[in-house]
Amino acid sequence: MIARYLIIILLVGALLSCEVTSVKTVDLPSAPSRLVVVGLATNLGLGIYVSKTVPVLSPKEDSQFLNAEVTLIKDGVKLTTLQKGSRLYTSEKNWQYDQSYTLSVQNSELGIASAPLEPLPGRIAIQRATAEIGSFESEAKISFTFQDGSGHDYFAYQVVPSKNGVPLVDKSSYEIPFGNLLDDKSFTNQSKTITYQLFRATQSQNGQSIMADQFIVYLHHLSKNTYDYYRSVLEYDSFYEDTFAGETPVVNNIKNGYGFIGMSYVDSITVNLKK
Repeated sequence: MIARYLIIILLVGALLSCEVTSVKTVDLPSAPSRLVVVGLATNLGLGIYVSKTVPVLSPKEDSQFLNAEVTLIKDGVKLTTLQKGSRLYTSEKNWQYDQSYTLSVQNSELGIASAPLEPLPGRIAIQRATAEIGSFESEAKISFTFQDGSGHDYFAYQVVPSKNGVPLVDKSSYEIPFGNLLDDKSFTNQSKTITYQLFRATQSQNGQSIMADQFIVYLHHLSKNTYDYYRSVLEYDSFYEDTFAGETPVVNNIKNGYGFIGMSYVDSITVNLKK
């Protein structure tokens, strides 16, 4: 009998809670769209991604690669217009960057955004690299070594698998993996070896498995501001994973827009898989 009354009480409580629940239509604040410009200026050239801000709760697909005129300017004079590819605006030319260089992005709807460029960091070369099969046949273990310079340096690295010289993933030297950032506090002016493990098997369009037989290792020597930008993005993302974390502002160097144009000296080496 007591159990029956308890069930009745719980049901009544549930019904009452339903009665006091209401749905309200809330007008979200609107804000004008602005250009979002993210990219790298390197010793290999320029790679720039252009999109725009989207309203709150808009589908992710709305953040699209925009049509724009992307130009490199020195002392007010246009040097070159970057070519639009499938994912990036690029120019495969090396300039000796300093504070007199500016990147300009013009969109017919959103106007002009720009960013001043910094001098490039110096080259830090990859001294050697090896690649061998990992714990499983479908995995590879890559190790590479570089010599750190004096002073405080900042790095990022990326490993791209390839088969017969053709990359198996859609990556470029202008993209920096956020998780592979380093500063040299623990190895200043010393030799540093990185060991990295990844899958070497990918699926082709017809469903066949392709095993990489080579790996391209990219080592980015970043400016401090560029490193700080990528770190700020990581910390901002972690804020949403931790309810009690304090929000960290994301670094921005885009005038009349959002994003960051970073500076990196890129060194690379291709290493064959040791069977």
